[in-house]
Amino acid sequence: MNAIEFARDNGNSRIVSLLEHYSALPPPIQIITLSPAQTEATVTVTLPAIPENHPLFRLTQVEVSFKKSNLLGSSAQLVKEVTGADTVVFELKALQPGTEYKLKARCSNRNGFGEWKTGVVFATIKEEERAEKAIAAVSECTESDGEQKMTRRAMVVAVE
Repeated sequence: MNAIEFARDNGNSRIVSLLEHYSALPPPIQIITLSPAQTEATVTVTLPAIPENHPLFRLTQVEVSFKKSNLLGSSAQLVKEVTGADTVVFELKALQPGTEYKLKARCSNRNGFGEWKTGVVFATIKEEERAEKAIAAVSECTESDGEQKMTRRAMVVAVE
């Protein structure tokens, strides 16, 4: 029997109300931003707003769990401490190119972990897509030296 059940059984509604209020878990994460690459992905978790500035409610950790979409097995978990910023950034490494992954995230306070934010799916970039994303730009500039005009062309290729 926990403290809330004990207070309920003994008919003290004020104590029950206080215990329920101060044992609240954090709200669920609402915003997750993903930037996948070929073999890695950057995950930025925007922390939820906390309704009351009390030490018990301050966010302490963020946990991210991910796995390949087509697997039923276990997930990889990463946990980071909350440092006071509005976001927490995770770098997922050693991913397979052209593969779909499922991701979920949750945060904790001193009372424990809140609900998972689920339903996040992303795919890493295939090698062929990486080559297609090469950006080619032609830069042309005309110089005038008296009557003589000279045109220089430069090709700039950047791969994202």
